[in-house]
Amino acid sequence: MNVGITEITLLTNDVARTVAFWAAVFGVEPEDLGVDQWGRERWRITPANGPAVLVAPAPAYHFITRVDMHVTVDTGAADRLRAIGAEVSLPGWPLSAVDANGTDSDVHMTVQDPPDP
Repeated sequence: MNVGITEITLLTNDVARTVAFWAAVFGVEPEDLGVDQWGRERWRITPANGPAVLVAPAPAYHFITRVDMHVTVDTGAADRLRAIGAEVSLPGWPLSAVDANGTDSDVHMTVQDPPDP
């Protein structure tokens, strides 16, 4: 039996910023899930492999997600993040980024080499 995390929910101070951040991390289009029963918008970012990221607004600042994460990304992730204005480590340093003003999360990234043709 395979078990594992299939989805993680991030509560954010800035839904649009966090959705753009995670869409850039994984290089995918976000999915608008509409609003929940309390009228809060929800979005899902689904990478090719691994758990999906669900983004929703925090009901109050102290509910904002505060967690460090380690993710595997493709070679274009850093450039996509820089293009949306995210804080990304300098070339030559271990790759990491911050979801500034969205969540209080540091994201440490391992670049996966593209598969051989």
